[in-house]
Amino acid sequence: MSFEKKLERIEKVLEQIEDSETGLEDAIALYKDGITLVKECGEVLQRCEEEVLVLQKAADGFALEPFGNMEDEL
Repeated sequence: MSFEKKLERIEKVLEQIEDSETGLEDAIALYKDGITLVKECGEVLQRCEEEVLVLQKAADGFALEPFGNMEDEL
């Protein structure tokens, strides 16, 4: 499943959990599914960040900073 599809599934899981008609057992199962998807998305983002850092290192003149530090500049 693609990253984008996983994000869509996470959104649907959240909607189902928030639905007052979803039973407790179903909500727990959905929560577990959502946690797994969030973890997988985080791993994809981590790999992408590492790849970008390698590409930045290969390009002369670019600073090697993780994306998190860029927020301070905005």
